[in-house]
Amino acid sequence: STPTATALKQSYEVLLADPNVVAPTVILVTDGGVSAACGAPNTQSSLVDIVTEAHDAAVATWIVAIDPSADLVQHLNALAVAGGTAQAGPTQFLEADDATTLAAAISTATQDLIPCEVALPEIPPYPELVELEIDGLAQPLLASCSQDTGFVLTGPSDAPTGIELCAE
Repeated sequence: STPTATALKQSYEVLLADPNVVAPTVILVTDGGVSAACGAPNTQSSLVDIVTEAHDAAVATWIVAIDPSADLVQHLNALAVAGGTAQAGPTQFLEADDATTLAAAISTATQDLIPCEVALPEIPPYPELVELEIDGLAQPLLASCSQDTGFVLTGPSDAPTGIELCAE
């Protein structure tokens, strides 16, 4: 038995209480079932209400279902819609059935959380000498993001205005 409603409520409370959270997001990985053993408010309709309330407070909730049964698809779709993350098509939540598809689903849910472009406070006099470190690791200046992991300068080449982070 999983007290999903309680877990979601507590997650939302923590995210909304932290002023440093830029893009409050919850990823609910579930089999979709709701256990009556956990008691109220752990029902399908209350979960949708809780997720809707969080979305109204600007928290996105991604639904990742592990091998969901056909009878739960409608409930999982409702949760995805309520969380503001519904996908196009008959299955509006993300699905996973192994480690690879779970990693892909989490990647989908997190890909836009952190902006990949940062404005430079001033135009560097020698753009080719701009250096970037992330967690103490030097990142290479690239000609384009299609090359590798590192960064590119954005804006005019002789007066760049930003840095775009690149990842494979």
